[in-house]
Amino acid sequence: MKINECWEEPSIVWFNVCARKGQKKTAGLNVVAKPVIEIEQELKQQFRASKDNAQDHELPRLMVNHFSFEKLHQVMSNNRNQILGAYDELTQFYNMLDQYKSNSTMDRKTLLALNGGGQWTRDFKNGSCTMENTCFNITGFIQPAYVVKMMALDDFDGFNDRQLFICPKERDVDYQELTPKDPQIPNLKRVYQTIKDLHTSHRTYTFDPEAQAKFEQYHDELKRRKLAIPDDENRRGIIAKAIGQMARVSMILHVLDFAVQAAFEEGTGQEKDPILKEIPKMIAESTVATAITILNHVIETKFALMPPEEKLQDEPTSKASIAPNEENASQPVDYDQMFHADTLMERYDRYVKKILLFKGKVVKASDVSGRHLMPSVTPGDNKTNKYPTVAAESILRSLETLGFGEVQQKGSKSRESLCFRKRKSSEMSDEAKAKLARLEINEKDYDYVCQ
Repeated sequence: MKINECWEEPSIVWFNVCARKGQKKTAGLNVVAKPVIEIEQELKQQFRASKDNAQDHELPRLMVNHFSFEKLHQVMSNNRNQILGAYDELTQFYNMLDQYKSNSTMDRKTLLALNGGGQWTRDFKNGSCTMENTCFNITGFIQPAYVVKMMALDDFDGFNDRQLFICPKERDVDYQELTPKDPQIPNLKRVYQTIKDLHTSHRTYTFDPEAQAKFEQYHDELKRRKLAIPDDENRRGIIAKAIGQMARVSMILHVLDFAVQAAFEEGTGQEKDPILKEIPKMIAESTVATAITILNHVIETKFALMPPEEKLQDEPTSKASIAPNEENASQPVDYDQMFHADTLMERYDRYVKKILLFKGKVVKASDVSGRHLMPSVTPGDNKTNKYPTVAAESILRSLETLGFGEVQQKGSKSRESLCFRKRKSSEMSDEAKAKLARLEINEKDYDYVCQ
């Protein structure tokens, strides 16, 4: 999708439908995925017929539902650098990532790069392999409660910004409604096949003049809306990403509308309109208007699933805990006093909650600072970091004083940051359990994330 000479967006959207347990997520995904599987099987048969002794890893793939990143790289490299990830329970998929782990961040960084459609290089034992212009789409269902937990975290690298969530209203249907009988619904396999056949080579789409004007207007509206949110970085990030996402959705709607019309005419036996032999490269204003409606709904859905808008840093209540400013910038910062155990729960309860609900038994000080699980502080003299590790260490020491766990040094090297090993709720004192309750942390949920 070419917006201007300096701005292009890939045909990549991570679109997730929020659905609770028992809402037929698997059955719903099967309706969408079955035609893709059928087309994939046909491609495999054609490949075997054209090549003797074809190996399984050489067979074409259109979709995956689980993977290791090494396997994903191999599958995509054998399939024009493209693949669709379809999951009936995206909760399990996101749990695979290191979003809540305390060690590496490589899986998360890899996905962030793939969302942009960029280059992906992976090292193997016998060398490295590089893919250009990747296209990894994700779709499926996810439980709303899990999305709420995701959106409550500080989205320090914009991972949540890249997800499009919708929460359709729950509606139970009778048996007779399970099988649609509307003749206006085209065969999905025919729709997918049309899209595939018309994209055997790279295609670039652009807005027509009216659509371009509509895009520019929406671009400026979102920019002003972002500026109206001075402190909440998570909400600002969602709005910033929505601009490019609207262009991607416009392109997808444009292609999908064309394919549905072509598939319907083919399915009804009508003589195919010559215009439908090739998808127009210019996207109309009406398509952009529909994409804007979708993105506005996604933005409001995300905001509804997030905690109330808050400032990045709570106002200090005493001079003893004020971070360095023009008057005391030359003075060493007393982070132990700033994040003292006596006032930590009262002043920074939401950050305490984030640290305690961080996935894993151990939380490193570098995680607390790097993932912004702590409030920002005004940098001291000749400093620029608003989330210093030394301040995070003070917070962890106070958590130890509060009875939530024990602080320990990860290694023998003095430059290594402190680690905080969380206690299970069964190992806590009654006083510490009462503090968990004050933070509105359920003991069962706490023990689950401590596994």
